[in-house]
Amino acid sequence: MKPFNLAHTKLIERAYSREHVDRGVRSIVLVVVLMFVCVLGAGYVRVRLSGESRLITSQIEKMRSTGKLDQKLVEVAEKKALVRRWQKQLAGSTTQRFNLLRAAILSAPPDIWISRVTTGDQGATLSIEGSAATYGTLAQFTSNLRDRPDFAEVRLSSAKSAGTRQGRSVDFVVEVDVTGQNTAAAQTQSSTDGRGG
Repeated sequence: MKPFNLAHTKLIERAYSREHVDRGVRSIVLVVVLMFVCVLGAGYVRVRLSGESRLITSQIEKMRSTGKLDQKLVEVAEKKALVRRWQKQLAGSTTQRFNLLRAAILSAPPDIWISRVTTGDQGATLSIEGSAATYGTLAQFTSNLRDRPDFAEVRLSSAKSAGTRQGRSVDFVVEVDVTGQNTAAAQTQSSTDGRGG
């Protein structure tokens, strides 16, 4: 067993206390330096922003005196109005196409399977592709389409028998012309798109 040395213990305790105090002082100095740097940075940003603010204010005054500000405001207002008009037309076009698709689907008898519907000629025509259980079912489908007020003319582009696991079916393509009201809306949309922006 080692003899206990009180003097040695006091020296170790004093060194530990001094190291602990030095660490605390260094932390305080570091915090003070960081605060000083933050205050300087905030002051720099404030001066910079106030300088840019003065520059922008002087440019606005210059534009106002020459009349360019009013011209810019008018251009911005016209662009906003054009965007609103396009949004409204897009919503109308989407609703129109949804209604046409809905009308085509509601015209289908139970033994018709529609696989694809495409639009052409700026929404003036629909092309409906699918399969029918029989030629009679296909004839009923085209008759139902002709009875819809949304469609002006219905043409059977192709119809051919096909064999499947379940039996025979008729693959078809039906072309449908949209009525004048819907065509006018589609042409308005395409002429607006043609203007560019």
